[in-house]
Amino acid sequence: MAPLMIALGVVEVTTANAAPVKFDVGEYAATTTQSGHFKFKIEAHTAKDNCGTSASSHCFIAITYPTFTEPCPGGQPMTGTFSVPNGFVSAQGNFSYHQARNGTQEPLIQFQAHAAGAVVTGTFREEDDTTTGSTTTTCDTGTVHWTARRA
Repeated sequence: MAPLMIALGVVEVTTANAAPVKFDVGEYAATTTQSGHFKFKIEAHTAKDNCGTSASSHCFIAITYPTFTEPCPGGQPMTGTFSVPNGFVSAQGNFSYHQARNGTQEPLIQFQAHAAGAVVTGTFREEDDTTTGSTTTTCDTGTVHWTARRA
């Protein structure tokens, strides 16, 4: 089956009134529970870094993307590349993105990250429909956990 690449836009995060945390800026290397790898950076927000239009002090910017496997009931699993979204990191060290399903046009995409010190942890999930003949099947990565350390 052909790899699946999902293109995502820039997102903004809603923050709660929690205490700020300290986290390191710089490049991070992540490993997923599906043995995928990806890189991203957290940097101070500037006009040129393209992480949105509302001001926040830090941006989460993807550099590379992890591969994933989506088990499909009664069929071949789908494999693809998860397009990690970019956006603002809250003062609490949080960044999240959610895209609702839109039939077979757009998959469910969920991405969460939490930075503290030189470690960022998070999860992602993708759920897609695939059609073979007249049969549509839903394939789902389930919740994939990941951990990143500053490179």
